[in-house]
Amino acid sequence: PRKVKVPSIASELINVKSKAVQFVVNMEVEGLVFDIEKNRAMAAEMEAELNQLEGEIFEAIGRKINLASGPEVAKLLYVTYGLDCPKKTKGGEESVDDDALEMLSEKYPQHKWLALINRRKNVSSVYNSYVRSYVQDWVKRDGKVHPEYNLHGTGSHRISSNNPNMLALPRPDSCPPYDVRSQFIAPWGYVFVTFDFSSCEVKVLAARCRDPEMLKAIREGKDFHTYTASLINGLNYDEMHHVLESTKAQLAESLSLQKTFKRY
Repeated sequence: PRKVKVPSIASELINVKSKAVQFVVNMEVEGLVFDIEKNRAMAAEMEAELNQLEGEIFEAIGRKINLASGPEVAKLLYVTYGLDCPKKTKGGEESVDDDALEMLSEKYPQHKWLALINRRKNVSSVYNSYVRSYVQDWVKRDGKVHPEYNLHGTGSHRISSNNPNMLALPRPDSCPPYDVRSQFIAPWGYVFVTFDFSSCEVKVLAARCRDPEMLKAIREGKDFHTYTASLINGLNYDEMHHVLESTKAQLAESLSLQKTFKRY
């Protein structure tokens, strides 16, 4: 058996936790400069687009509905127009989320307004969460946002953030051309750098425990979570990976594949 030296709780507290706490406090006090003028300009552009989208949608369907109401949109799609529901919610109801709307847009290209509803939903979500009242809610008198960071905010020991949540800002390409991250300004002489580790925890765990199956999956460049699911359920990894990587349109058209893999 291998001998593994585990650091003491005291040494971890002194060498890791105390330094991490000081770093977090410094981040909260320093804050992030926020571009208020850019926020106002972005808000005006988004409001104009939302008004235009709603006008085009109402003209296409011949009446006004509350586009912010899931039940009203579902009634329009699945009752008024009788479209085939591509997916259900966890509660078993017809879904009107982004994936469902995208599938419907691809399956029913004659209904141009489906893509408009999806676009309006996306723009409205970003606008309400990160633009509309962001300055009023979070920007202090120094022109900065001072988020709270929590070292022990998650069960996985990842750092979390709130008031506001800086770890949930949408990617620049999630709602083009509106890049909400660009509203934050780096100090003179500095730049923002973003990066992400692919399956970082899994690879650290594999390096420590030396499990042969984990190491094999990582060395072969496989998606570890898909690989684990294929082993647990006795499915071929390549086939399962292919299904998950298939386009939403292909999944919508291939009911047999959905029925085979939906429970996994």
